[in-house]
Amino acid sequence: MDKVLEIIEQRRSVRKYSPQPLEREKIELLLAAAVQAPSGHNAQPWHFTVISNVALLDSLAGECKKYMAASGIDWAVKMAALEQLHIFYHAPAVIIVSAVADAPTPEEDTAAATQNIMLQAASMGLGSCWIGLAWFYFKDKANYAQWGIPENCTVQQIMTVGYPQGASTKPLRKPFSVNWVN
Repeated sequence: MDKVLEIIEQRRSVRKYSPQPLEREKIELLLAAAVQAPSGHNAQPWHFTVISNVALLDSLAGECKKYMAASGIDWAVKMAALEQLHIFYHAPAVIIVSAVADAPTPEEDTAAATQNIMLQAASMGLGSCWIGLAWFYFKDKANYAQWGIPENCTVQQIMTVGYPQGASTKPLRKPFSVNWVN
């Protein structure tokens, strides 16, 4: 089997992490993979924020839940009320991928960088998970300063990374549709 496809098939969204801290050298390898992603007009607009302090991550998870609870969105309010919910799944690190606000294609660029991080993580035996729930908190740009996110950037992607605890199951993939135009 092709090595790249093998890594892609190994990648899983991990929601249970070992408390083992993630070494800085490994995070640097993840970021090295991220910046190899394509970007519109080769703008490379990304900015990375890495949080690896467990107390800060716990605090941020709590703040995110407050924003979810105040959102008025029924499913988010219900999730925020779950006491056991830790939106970062107690991962030892979170990577926030931001983009310069005037980039031509910030969402696409940061999504490609995030996918590179996840594939690199899988190749290193690490787990990762794209975290959408943190959006409630990061929609408020007033929250950027305390995390060192530059004013000229917009948070685009948030992900957890760390050592998986236990085995992950391979989710079923739906059949895909394709049109061949020859």
